[in-house]
Amino acid sequence: MGATSNSIMKIFVFEGVIVGTVGTLLGTILGLLLAKNADPIIKGLERLLGVKIFDQSVYGMDHFPSVVNSGDVIAVVVVAMSISLLATIYPAWRAARMDPAEALRYE
Repeated sequence: MGATSNSIMKIFVFEGVIVGTVGTLLGTILGLLLAKNADPIIKGLERLLGVKIFDQSVYGMDHFPSVVNSGDVIAVVVVAMSISLLATIYPAWRAARMDPAEALRYE
């Protein structure tokens, strides 16, 4: 109730940065783990489900090729963080303009 609109905007942006960082970090780790272990994961799923996902006779390869390009990973991380930061600005600006007593009246 006593916070300034500037401090409310900082709180919203800070929360957005935290959520964006955690999500980007978890997504990057999970994506790298999946990319580095794509062949064992595909073979395990094929055994588990009894279905050919990557048929060697069709593709002519004995394993699933997976290459991690660090430049691509960095680009995706930068874009993900930029989008998450940009997505927090408008809600933060709207929250900063809102009168808290008026917002609570309709809740």
